[in-house]
Amino acid sequence: MNINQLIKSYGALLLSFTGAVCLFLSSIVMKVVAPLNSFIEFSQLVVVASMAFTWGVLGFDNYFAKHCKLEGCFIIIRISELRLLCILPIVGSLLLSVFSFYFIFNGKGSLFHFTLLSCMVGFSLCFFTIAKVLGENILCQFFSSLWKFSLLIVAIITYVHPVKINYLVSLIVLILFLSSLVVIKIKLLNRIKVKEESGSKLDLKIWFAIFFTISVVTMLSQLDRVFIARYFGEAEFAKYFFWSAIYFSPVVIYSSYLGVKNFSSYKAKKANYFNLQEDLKKIIFLSTISFAMSTLLGLILVHLFPSKITWPSVEVFVVIVAIGFIRSVYIYLSSLIQLYIETSWAIKKGVSLILYVFFGGVLFEVFNLDLKYMFLFLVTVWSIRTYQYFSFLQIKMRNTLENELE
Repeated sequence: MNINQLIKSYGALLLSFTGAVCLFLSSIVMKVVAPLNSFIEFSQLVVVASMAFTWGVLGFDNYFAKHCKLEGCFIIIRISELRLLCILPIVGSLLLSVFSFYFIFNGKGSLFHFTLLSCMVGFSLCFFTIAKVLGENILCQFFSSLWKFSLLIVAIITYVHPVKINYLVSLIVLILFLSSLVVIKIKLLNRIKVKEESGSKLDLKIWFAIFFTISVVTMLSQLDRVFIARYFGEAEFAKYFFWSAIYFSPVVIYSSYLGVKNFSSYKAKKANYFNLQEDLKKIIFLSTISFAMSTLLGLILVHLFPSKITWPSVEVFVVIVAIGFIRSVYIYLSSLIQLYIETSWAIKKGVSLILYVFFGGVLFEVFNLDLKYMFLFLVTVWSIRTYQYFSFLQIKMRNTLENELE
């Protein structure tokens, strides 16, 4: 196998791994070398960026990926869709930044830098979606990891010469974003056809269902950090962020890669049935190895930097491991769910989960519960959502198999 074949076969997985490593290493470097206030700023920016990559264009990326058409090796983009792909990252960044600044971080942080960062990440999400539909898995992972690459650069610069974190992150993300436009021009622009309005119009009902689902997904993915930042203060938030980055960053590599790969195969009509059980067995096995390696690294870091890094409590550690396993499964399932999503199912399940989260939030406000109960609540929320996705996809796979046998 020559180098070109190796890159084609494993390039996407390698980029996914590199992005996770960048987030992983940058968290370690910033925790060790930066003052607590700088690490808190860094943690806030990572939370905003990760939310922007799921919610940054208000769910239109998923709608577009599901409904856009392919003609041979070209993707067809209607003028109205192109306008939305240009406008929604700006709208989404404004909404997300205001929500993060006032609701999650209680007015702390930089609203301007939250907006700039989430806007750049939102446009990267649009590029990611186009590449995913075209089956360009290597470019998919490049665009999904772009903001993570910037974090490691920030950490290295901070190690050499401490600077203002907000400005540095925004500058580097902007530079990398402009670099991505060059990649778009070279690799994707000649495979895009823009056409006048024709055929079916934008289905607002389906888009709303997807938007609602993505909002629930985004809320769920950051719920642990939101609760800690809001109810237990910045220092506890920074500590939890560090250990969740150590354990979560490596564990999602294979599940996100496999989910994107299967999505591209489906859009290219190369596959319409996926063996969920076999895929999940592989994901859980690799997640177990990942957690063992993260624990070993944690022991080393605590030994080397005892004044900067300390182990979380047993309850927090158990919850991080539990949520990590569930998230590795959930990320894979969420990549496939958009292929089969049904409006009524998405809204019904989303509403039920939001009501459960609302009820939990009321309990915390009224009874002032401690971290132990909050973590039990979070694990339950993740488990419910993951089971909803798994049971729905299992039914779809069973129906697909029965149709093929007829």
